[in-house]
Amino acid sequence: MAEGYPGFLRRNLNLKLLALGLAVFLWFYVHYTQDPGTRSAFEASLKIPLSVENMGANLALVEPPEEVVVTVRGARQIVEGLRPEHFRASVDVKAKKSGFYQSLPVIVSKPPGVKVTSTDPAKVGVQLDTLDDKSLTVEVRISGRPQEGFTPGTPTVKPKELRIRGPQSKLILAKRLMVQTDLSDEDQVDVVQEASPKVLGETGKEIKGLALDPGTVQIRIPVRPSLARRPLIVMPQIVGHVASGYAIRDIYVEPQVVEGAVPFDKLKTTRSIKTTPVVVEGIVKDLQRQASLIAENGVTLERPERVTVKIMVVRLKSK
Repeated sequence: MAEGYPGFLRRNLNLKLLALGLAVFLWFYVHYTQDPGTRSAFEASLKIPLSVENMGANLALVEPPEEVVVTVRGARQIVEGLRPEHFRASVDVKAKKSGFYQSLPVIVSKPPGVKVTSTDPAKVGVQLDTLDDKSLTVEVRISGRPQEGFTPGTPTVKPKELRIRGPQSKLILAKRLMVQTDLSDEDQVDVVQEASPKVLGETGKEIKGLALDPGTVQIRIPVRPSLARRPLIVMPQIVGHVASGYAIRDIYVEPQVVEGAVPFDKLKTTRSIKTTPVVVEGIVKDLQRQASLIAENGVTLERPERVTVKIMVVRLKSK
């Protein structure tokens, strides 16, 4: 059969047929594996975070863009293995100044072997504002109640003041820094918590899109036993001995009972309060002294803080 062909075609015919076969194979390989847009392919859509690039150092985003939906086409085994982190969606604001840019194109970078068929939205609006900062004092809002019998004290915050940074249009709305802490069922001496403050406006609405430095604060709240009011019997402390041949006939205290505030956990054991010592060493007649009350175990007193102690002395009859 080869005899009917010219001589130059008959020479190395087997090699030429092999080369033709390889060329056809390579064409099909390139067409069906390297050009996903022209073959029968699998499609999928992914949500990709949208970033803003090449923004000036003195600018800030008023409302950062969130994400775009990217639809890609390619071989099933490739497309099914794709994740959002394999892509990058961005908007270029190079040389842009403060202001609103209504329709900037979204640029999507993709991994090899797939083709991006659509981006939704393909264009986005971006508002740029001048970057600024200011300081605000952190306030603490306590929620929840400690265990029964315990009361929270005045909280302290460290640091007390934070630096806020962001677009001027949002910064001007920021009026307060608020951090909330929950004391539900706490019974510790000191509650220490780490928390991130929220930036609030005049009406208490949260202002988002502002950065805090530092981002967290330490809150310390003393938790103490609650106080309950109760009457306390005054117990005078008598020190020393009267003179030989004399004896103490009676002791009077005025007032005999005072009002005190007793820690909740000490109510069962605290029913009286002592005076400072009244010295009777060597006395031969009645004695009257002012004595202070000694508040112990967390007891607090209202007036009076001093009482009158009267010592009545009698002479013993000689035998």
